[in-house]
Amino acid sequence: MYEGRKYLMNCFPYSHISVLVMPTDFCNMNCVYCFNGRKTCKEKKVISDETLKKIFQIVIPFYSEVKFIWHGGEPLSMGMEFYERVVELQNEFNINNISIQNTVQTNLTLLDKKFADFLVENNFHVGSSFDGIMQNEATRHNTDRILKGHEILKSSGGRNGFICVVQNKNIDYLVDDYEWFKSKKINYTHNMYLTDSPQDNELFVPEDKYVSKMCDFFDYWMFDKRCNIRVSYFETFLKYILHKEKDLCCYNSCMGKHIGIHFDGSIFGCNRDFPDEYCFGNVYDYEDIHECFRSGGFNSLLSKAVKRRNHCREVCDIYDFCAGGCNSTALAGGNIEKNNEYICETMRAVYKYIEEKVEPWREEREDRIRERLNPYLVEMLIKK
Repeated sequence: MYEGRKYLMNCFPYSHISVLVMPTDFCNMNCVYCFNGRKTCKEKKVISDETLKKIFQIVIPFYSEVKFIWHGGEPLSMGMEFYERVVELQNEFNINNISIQNTVQTNLTLLDKKFADFLVENNFHVGSSFDGIMQNEATRHNTDRILKGHEILKSSGGRNGFICVVQNKNIDYLVDDYEWFKSKKINYTHNMYLTDSPQDNELFVPEDKYVSKMCDFFDYWMFDKRCNIRVSYFETFLKYILHKEKDLCCYNSCMGKHIGIHFDGSIFGCNRDFPDEYCFGNVYDYEDIHECFRSGGFNSLLSKAVKRRNHCREVCDIYDFCAGGCNSTALAGGNIEKNNEYICETMRAVYKYIEEKVEPWREEREDRIRERLNPYLVEMLIKK
């Protein structure tokens, strides 16, 4: 082991890594709030076989667990043959028989039965997005095509959850959306709509409105004994409040544990749209992916993230939960060195509300908890 790599392994001693790969920026949809909007193109440029090999060559041999998340653009636009090649090359480079997991984040509109069968048979996890009952009128459109893809995946024995982006066109329908997802038995979560220019933006939700509506929804969810799906947005808060557990990258430091690789081989902190000053180099610059953690782009991002987190630690009473938040979210607020006040204040208010509502139930008898509360909340409350 050469000295530089030994130093990097000491700094980033993780046995696992998540690699978000954007094999193309092409997308067959045009969602109004897509964070990849600056780069999404209608001209289809795709990753080369050589670059795909290079990614696996510099990543797989150096970890005991690797998660590949295929993103975009629309990753299924690459076709099934591309993912057959992915599986073939992963097996070729997996000389140490490590754990490899594949997830594809797709709009589902290009999925057919043969493709779905392949994904299920090869243990691909599938995620998608759907914005509830107002989707067709407000944001993504293509409702029928997305839900058809969901049904095709189900028919092949697969399943997918949805991300529902909360914005001003659906904020008044949180309970209606929840009931719709329940009727379909589909797990889902919420992402907040983000913009760097809230003025004159018809999708932006003012902080007080977001907090009020989300807390009202929590009250409804909390006492819904007929809940048959997971709403991960609430579970994320509750896992930490009740058990000090957290798993989302946005509430942990992702540095050295997540990277995003574009079709041209350029490396960034994740799949979000970071300026080029935060580029970690290119896959062709390295023989071991750890080396990118010495790049100027990585160290610039890291130093600014540390500065933000140090400030947050001093001033925020829920810092232990959010750990200073997400670099991309901070950037959307204008500066990676400072927290995104809109996100911070809304999240803090929702967190404190949930904490206050749940706290009295921690000392209740188990029979009363089971009698009154949502079964998924019961599960978390009685967990030892």
